[in-house]
Amino acid sequence: MLPGKIADFPDEWIEQNYLEDIMFSGSGGSRNDLGKSIRNSIANFSGHKPKVIPVHKQKNSWYFTKEQLNDYVYQRYAQAKNFEPGHQCIISAKNNGDWEHFNYEDLMFIMPEGAFGIGKDFVSLQHIFPLDENSIEAWLGGTQNRKSIFDHFNLFEDDGSRVIIKKHVPRHNINTFLAIAGVTDHIQAILMGRVDITQNKHYQHQAESQSYQTASLAINMLEKAYDENNQALTKSFQLSLFTTQQKPCIPVNLPSPRTEVSRRMAALSRSSKTVKNTGVGNVKLTTSLMINPELNTEHNLKQNMQTFGETTAEVVDYITGTMSDKFLPELKRAHDKLVQQNLADKAKSLLQRHAKLHPLGFGACTRDVARWGCPHALKCQSGLPCGYFTLTGRLGEAEEASRRLSNKRKEIIQLRKLTIVNPSFMLALKEQEEALIVLEALEADAIKVQGEKKLVSLFSDDLNNPLYKVIERINKQMLIGKTPKTLADLFFIEQKRIERNNNG
Repeated sequence: MLPGKIADFPDEWIEQNYLEDIMFSGSGGSRNDLGKSIRNSIANFSGHKPKVIPVHKQKNSWYFTKEQLNDYVYQRYAQAKNFEPGHQCIISAKNNGDWEHFNYEDLMFIMPEGAFGIGKDFVSLQHIFPLDENSIEAWLGGTQNRKSIFDHFNLFEDDGSRVIIKKHVPRHNINTFLAIAGVTDHIQAILMGRVDITQNKHYQHQAESQSYQTASLAINMLEKAYDENNQALTKSFQLSLFTTQQKPCIPVNLPSPRTEVSRRMAALSRSSKTVKNTGVGNVKLTTSLMINPELNTEHNLKQNMQTFGETTAEVVDYITGTMSDKFLPELKRAHDKLVQQNLADKAKSLLQRHAKLHPLGFGACTRDVARWGCPHALKCQSGLPCGYFTLTGRLGEAEEASRRLSNKRKEIIQLRKLTIVNPSFMLALKEQEEALIVLEALEADAIKVQGEKKLVSLFSDDLNNPLYKVIERINKQMLIGKTPKTLADLFFIEQKRIERNNNG
């Protein structure tokens, strides 16, 4: 039972160091002493002790006889496996009541005893054993006193605990992948070696991926929208109105050249055009909110996005919760006075009567302009004073005020130049100078209101974030910027991306 190099050795006594890499290998454990591990193993399994020959005071040589080594090989096999004649190096298993026997050399995975461990402190090369479930369990962290593959690479769970995977999970994951990919039940059964296809459902862990489906589909939709937006800007994706190149046609009657005044007025008109800078647009652009700690979550969301409500009751609820010395102060004073006089019904009627709040590009209008229109042609948007106008405190309102103020200063510079040439522009100049004063005051108020609030990212785990619970759940599921907890979850997301790309 000895290897050829040992059996053919001319002497009966074999020096211990000669056995290394022939009968034994390994690191020797924490003391890095393979020789001591060899002596301990032989003594434990066969009871044989080596002959000691001193070399000098600090070094000895240990020798074993071939008979001792042969007995060690036999005894270790006999104590670990059935080593009776006819069963040596054979694994036996029952199949429908009949015994099936397989030689070790015919098995897919066999290794020397001790080689299945991650550490490989001590490997007995002469003792070959098939891979067993205990070794797999140890690899995956199921055995506390044995080093796992995750321990070897210093991998831990999110909370710092030891990674432990049940030994059946890899096989079940394969079944789950097949199910997610849409493989039919009978093909799954064939691939997994099953006869009964109804057993498939017991090995499919798709339930673990259900919590990821909505998020992963949302990710795919965002990616799709992003790709489509990029493609729309490329020349290859822009449609031509004609199939052939047309020569430009020069009109016979050319328009008369515009005067200097008409050009200046056209430029002034273009500069005063409103830019799309809505509350919803700013929230989408910055993925942030300006949070007022005195308001509840609903009112903070409505204030930032200027979605005050569609019904009178919704607008009344919003105004009731947000009225302050900076937002609708006159209405607040009148309402508080009625409340102090124990006239709650009249106070409620007052709010219902004035429950009009129409969002504008800059600020909001307390007149029902959606139904009756604006008799002043929305002069408030250019800075002219209006009793119906009010700032809303939305995200980006201070920046919008600064932008309009900057444009107004440029307009006044142009009007002053025109007034020097033509005094008839004096009235327009005075009107715009008045608008400049109003805009300066509005900018100061907007900046002051904004300074009292807290800027919170919608993707943060800040407790003031209205989406805090959602972000907390996503962070736990590790979907934004991280890896899902299971392979099945990751496979599900990737499968949906493949399906999306295949479907165009």
